[in-house]
Amino acid sequence: MRHSVINVIYLYGFNEITKCTRIIISLHALKNTFFLLRRYSGKSVEKKTYVQVVLIKCGERQCDMSGQVNQAFEENQLDMLEDGRKSEPITFQNANCHKEKNPWAINNNAVHAYLSKHQRVFKTFGLIILNLLFITYIIFASIYWENQQRNCDFQWCEGYGLLLILTGLIYLGLFYFLIVKRYLSKYILQCCRPATNSLERLQNTKYGTRITAIIIYLVILIAIVIFLTIDTVNSRHRLISILGVIILVGLGWVFSKHPGQVNWKPVIWGLILQFILGLITLRWPVGRSIFQCVSAKVATFLNYAKSGSKFVFSEDIVNKGVFAFTVVPVIFFFNFIVQIMCYLGAMQWIIMKLGWILQSIMNTTLCESFVAVANPFIGMSESPLLIKPYLNQLTSSELHAVISSGFSTVSGTVLAAYISFGAKPAHLITASIMSAPTSLAYSKLFYPETEQSLTKSENIKLEKSSESSILDAATNGALAAIPIVLGIIANIVAFVSFIAFLNGILSWFGSLVGYEQLSLEVKKFFKANLLNF
Repeated sequence: MRHSVINVIYLYGFNEITKCTRIIISLHALKNTFFLLRRYSGKSVEKKTYVQVVLIKCGERQCDMSGQVNQAFEENQLDMLEDGRKSEPITFQNANCHKEKNPWAINNNAVHAYLSKHQRVFKTFGLIILNLLFITYIIFASIYWENQQRNCDFQWCEGYGLLLILTGLIYLGLFYFLIVKRYLSKYILQCCRPATNSLERLQNTKYGTRITAIIIYLVILIAIVIFLTIDTVNSRHRLISILGVIILVGLGWVFSKHPGQVNWKPVIWGLILQFILGLITLRWPVGRSIFQCVSAKVATFLNYAKSGSKFVFSEDIVNKGVFAFTVVPVIFFFNFIVQIMCYLGAMQWIIMKLGWILQSIMNTTLCESFVAVANPFIGMSESPLLIKPYLNQLTSSELHAVISSGFSTVSGTVLAAYISFGAKPAHLITASIMSAPTSLAYSKLFYPETEQSLTKSENIKLEKSSESSILDAATNGALAAIPIVLGIIANIVAFVSFIAFLNGILSWFGSLVGYEQLSLEVKKFFKANLLNF
């Protein structure tokens, strides 16, 4: 005779209850069952001939206390009981199969709890030790440089001088953020409060903001006019280039997407910054040397990708300069580093600081400003990766500015290619640096902002990395570059093939009239004309 069966399911988070238990008992084990139920659940169970008790924790099915539990919850044990076969009785040893804890786990938990409780103390102690070790290294480097002074100079871009400059910048930044900004900023603001209050009162008037802007622009314009007048005393023909600037700005406004909604502040400040950067890079040797040093260091950093390329594709292919095996793998390495910086929060901090500076000056948003700053040093393929968490939030005008700034500068492998063709590095670097702010100016003139931006300093949300560890972030960064690399290669193959196809058609039409050199390639066109001439 089949008897009724009651399934009692308890879903509790007790540490005493094992991860998954399925106990099937018979009548002679009912006493032990009730004792366990009272002990672990405190609930009463109706007495029946057979009781099937299922104790489940978190839905996991890992522990087999009875020794005969089927993980698929089949009813073979129930059939055994109903057929008269005897199942194994419950023992307290089985019920506590996972109750015993590993002593190593207890010690680790205790150490972890102690470290968490005194986290600030250990962090401070670690920073002190790190600074002492770094200062010791600086002392030994200074002694070594003093002994080798006859054989080497200061080497501010490579050797001991670069170490001192980086050390000074690091400790100057720490001094500002840890001391000046935290403790002295209130007193500095109080000292500057009268001037700021006067400026605010002026701006709050009806035409205060316009009057302030006009005064600033007039002062800058007068300074530029005085400089150009003195600088071009013996060569007035150099002033003809001003006419080119005026024509380009006029054409940009005529063909603008929204001519009536152009914000002229980024346009004017972009031209002003171009003039200032031109003075720094062309007329100030120190400024030009600084930009050359930074470009050289970035190029050296990106060249480390060749080590991985040589390991995967062989050294012969990489040394031949094949685009797909030499230039494109840089994106894998660069995105690898960027994702690590995003995981650590460093990239978000850099975007906020550098973008805020340009936003304050040119009234552009953080992301487009940061990409414009990075393009002269990194390149148009890698710089958008710096703002990858915010790409989906960019407006059409911001995307246009990002692409325009990329096309207006050269850096990295493209810079090296131009240098190999015979171009002077100083001129290339100068043109690239000067074009960075102007690209923002012209892009905002050609495609003005008409939408509400989500990447301003007031409303941008710092995206936190979702990776579980720094290794996970690095791996995801390298894998995320795969679609970018495939897109670059696919588009290059397709467009170059299409241009060759058009050249073939034009050449066929030209051959019918005796001019087979007809093509879209300007170099071949002029070369053929010069030979005929």
